[in-house]
Amino acid sequence: MNGPAPTVGTLGKTTLLFAAVLAPFQAASISPAIPELLAHFADHPNAAYLARLVLVMPSIGIAISAPLAGAVIDRFGRRRFLLGAILAYALLGASGGFANDLEVLLATRLFLGFAAGGAMTATVTLMGDYFDGPERQKFLGQRTAFVNFSAIAINISGGLLASIDWRVPFFFFLAALVLVPMGTRSLPEPVVTAEAKATPRLRFREWPLVFIALVYAMLFLVNIAFFFVPTQIPFYVRSLGYDGPQIGGFALSASSLGIALGSLLYHPIRSRVREAASTFIPAAALVVAGFGIVSFGDTLWVVMPGLLLAGLGFGVVNVNGIVWAMEGTPAPIRGRVVGGLTASMMLGHFCSPLVSQPIAQAWGLSSVYLFGVGLLGVIGIGFTANALRPRAAD
Repeated sequence: MNGPAPTVGTLGKTTLLFAAVLAPFQAASISPAIPELLAHFADHPNAAYLARLVLVMPSIGIAISAPLAGAVIDRFGRRRFLLGAILAYALLGASGGFANDLEVLLATRLFLGFAAGGAMTATVTLMGDYFDGPERQKFLGQRTAFVNFSAIAINISGGLLASIDWRVPFFFFLAALVLVPMGTRSLPEPVVTAEAKATPRLRFREWPLVFIALVYAMLFLVNIAFFFVPTQIPFYVRSLGYDGPQIGGFALSASSLGIALGSLLYHPIRSRVREAASTFIPAAALVVAGFGIVSFGDTLWVVMPGLLLAGLGFGVVNVNGIVWAMEGTPAPIRGRVVGGLTASMMLGHFCSPLVSQPIAQAWGLSSVYLFGVGLLGVIGIGFTANALRPRAAD
């Protein structure tokens, strides 16, 4: 909002960081359990597709709810909406553990996505309200690092819990309930000044629509490739001869570690590259190199370094996409822009298995990551061409 940024203490920052974990947690916590879930529902028609859709179904819920959440919080405020979304998230996430058929499980995951989309949009928007300039860049980098360091533990824990039973990781969602009293105590509502209230609302035709569309399209494509990891790596490592959900969890943790380290490197990289658009060039190169290694890996000890390297690139992309969007759009529409940004990323997650599964069935799992090499290569070339384009004299 347009008022002075409220002071946020250590508890408030901690609450925001843990709230940021909720959207990726919905996938990371159960990804290692997908092979066991598939085995449980093996008699169901199209089980191979539907089991993977269990992982990404929240993404379509997030894609639907995030833009709506952005409009609501721009008009009515962020804090109470966030707390309600967290409460719904915890209860809906745990309800998946009681499902007895795939259709019911998919429905619970869709509604979980609605809650996650609201929580994610409100959390990122509050970060934009509370912080500005380099401080915002650093905190968003810390956010992504925290999310992915947490994902390492979540992936490993999810694998260990799934080895007990595929339902057990779903009950892990109840841990989010602790954030409700934490947020109630520590997160102030951003203040809107009288001057800001008197300012005419920005009309839709005054939005930087071409820029917003470019950001959304790029993040949609990147997130298709990004979700090749959680949806296919547990199956890929099994195809290499490594059995058990805990092994898939360890492999996924390599990607999470890379993303965490990449997000911490974001601010130093950005301070040298200067332009947000050009920061995508080294990030895309890292993903291309990492996915190239994964596609030719024949042991876990080759695949994991490739996942780490690709994760470094995705870590830079994740932070840079949010910062790029915030820097290029006015504050009065920030919630709606962040909501659309979230939707574009989640649509990429949802579409990922729809892209990767036909490739895997036709040419093998390694070809999925070769496709990712081509996709990120094209994106990197596009941003490189933009950076080399002659600029008009000031």
